[in-house]
Amino acid sequence: MLAFVLHPKPKVRKAAQKGAALLIHTPGIANSCVEEIARFSLTELQKAQKEAHALQLLTFFRATIYMFPLQQQKELCQACLKLLNLQSQMVRVQALRTINEYLRGIVRQAQKNVLGELESASEDVDEIRAKLTSMQLEGIPTDLIGKLLSALKEVKPSSRDVSVCASWLEVVFSCCFCLATSSNPRMTLSHLPNVIESVYSLLDEPDNGAA
Repeated sequence: MLAFVLHPKPKVRKAAQKGAALLIHTPGIANSCVEEIARFSLTELQKAQKEAHALQLLTFFRATIYMFPLQQQKELCQACLKLLNLQSQMVRVQALRTINEYLRGIVRQAQKNVLGELESASEDVDEIRAKLTSMQLEGIPTDLIGKLLSALKEVKPSSRDVSVCASWLEVVFSCCFCLATSSNPRMTLSHLPNVIESVYSLLDEPDNGAA
């Protein structure tokens, strides 16, 4: 199936990507299978030379990266950050969107795990919703997200690059949101000074197109 994930024919490629994503999300799937897909994804992204190749991989990652083992999550985030040094605006925007979808996926998966526990303990929908919104979520990789926030400061785009800038701001917000909903929400406070400084300096740049 992985051999067709980057197939030149769009229909074949999309079918293979959908199949691999469904496989990863299948309950009880062997860890070795998930790890194999993660290794394939990282290897292909690292050697991607063409813009189209990179964009196809980034599209695939959005539905899968948050299901990978933590080490592969870290390595793929690092690979996406490296893409921000490329000239292609489209690749940079899509790399940031992939990271953003990864962060949102982490929260969705943590909420899904909690929801299963709440549903087994109560059938009251309103009670479940209230508990779900107030609970601190377990399983969110706070250390990785904290490092991601620090790395984002180093790859802050120019405010003149509006599309990349908007995507960068979305990722920063998602990082803060993930930390705030985690089992260690106070970690958000330790990053806020740097976040505020980075955002303020971005919006304060001359010829600012992002404001």
